[in-house]
Amino acid sequence: MAYELDENDGSRGGAFTRALIETLHQISTHQTSYVDLLGLLPSLPDQYPQCEGDNKYCLLFTTIPQRGGRFFTVRKFESPDLFKVDAGTTEGVVEGTEFGLYTKANTSSLPLGIFIATSVSTTSCKIAPKCPQLAAPMPHMSYALVSRWENPDAKLAIFIDTPASSTLLKFLSLIYSAENAAPFSIIRAPSRFDADIVLHLANGLVHLTRTDKLIGAHASPHIRADIGDNANRILHILRSAAHFKFYLSRAAKPHPLHGVVTIELYQLKESDGLYTSTGHNLVQDGHAHIILNAELYGVILRNNSNHNVFPSLFYFDPSDYSVRPWYIPPSSTMQAPLRSKSELKVAYGNHDGHAIRFTLRPGEHSDTGFLVLYLSTQYSDMTHVQQDSAFEPFPEVTAQRTVHVAEVECGLRSSVLTIVTVARSNDPEARPSSAVPPARTRSLSIIALYLVLALAAVTSFPCLSRALGLASWLI
Repeated sequence: MAYELDENDGSRGGAFTRALIETLHQISTHQTSYVDLLGLLPSLPDQYPQCEGDNKYCLLFTTIPQRGGRFFTVRKFESPDLFKVDAGTTEGVVEGTEFGLYTKANTSSLPLGIFIATSVSTTSCKIAPKCPQLAAPMPHMSYALVSRWENPDAKLAIFIDTPASSTLLKFLSLIYSAENAAPFSIIRAPSRFDADIVLHLANGLVHLTRTDKLIGAHASPHIRADIGDNANRILHILRSAAHFKFYLSRAAKPHPLHGVVTIELYQLKESDGLYTSTGHNLVQDGHAHIILNAELYGVILRNNSNHNVFPSLFYFDPSDYSVRPWYIPPSSTMQAPLRSKSELKVAYGNHDGHAIRFTLRPGEHSDTGFLVLYLSTQYSDMTHVQQDSAFEPFPEVTAQRTVHVAEVECGLRSSVLTIVTVARSNDPEARPSSAVPPARTRSLSIIALYLVLALAAVTSFPCLSRALGLASWLI
């Protein structure tokens, strides 16, 4: 519903237009994403602006993604210095985990201080201020972003082979800096047997040998990357590895819906432009073995529980530490898409995704990846889990990504882990696969928002109002 206001010059302008332009003048576009911007807008009468599309977590007017992060709802107890956060052991919170609190679910809003988890349950925790004196009055509801995980899974232990190169040694202070690695921790292991990653330099290449149990048990332990002597690039790779380890390790632990919600993988056949399953479920005992071919594949998420759930499906590729989304619920206001005693097909040419084709890099005999399915009975935006390859060029300017949070109780949460191995032949010695993710179409709404925001910087209110009308029609 359009809502107009009287301007000082006697004309009338849209309430959303005015709020948008005023907010743009107050923020830094180098640290604000499209989702952040909408979160910073004031409440508007009978209007509920939405932002959807592939680039909604990118910085304004760019395609540069922000670093991952997830906000949790915080509620105030009767005690002035005690608060409840809707995050618990399911999310990896332990006693001592540090949170930064904000008035809104974005880092551009007013910071309220650093808080520490004092007691933790499955889906929530109690927090208290790190400093006795709070710097700002505390609202009844605020938002928390983890600034330091204390969970052992969030600590990446590295060992540098001796003799350590001067290139690696001079970067140690940067690599081990708590601030640079936050919210994860990069620590120095006393030996290669205590490490998650072993580093050494040879012929200009930094060699990474993965020694953690989960990845090393299924995927090739060796990664070689030409990263030169760029300290920030080395740090970026290690932070990506820490992110990868944390979320994969969390998914590998027992969860409430384990065994009753499952991932099934099928080869597909096409008929009249539609895909249908053929053959049997390739996932057996949590592991799918695939012989490389040109066939297409699809996923069925099967829910045998009594809960309606929101599923988010990701593909973890240990060859480059990327985490690719295969399915994310398209809207926070929709009904839970995976209903009780039912199934949801993914990559069958539906849900904005095409069928899956597995690939191997030239010279690889095989490879392994991990499918992780996150589940919750309330909508939970899990896009903070995804990340690009650690070895691709990374932007020099990044900002903390903020994620929408629904102001509801979090309900039940769970996850499912499935291992996928692809080989060129049925070779039991073959190491495991990268997978081409289901392609996602670009939403028209993000194009509309680009148009609106671009015009906001250069256009007067009447012209911008017409652009907003076009944007509304596109959405």
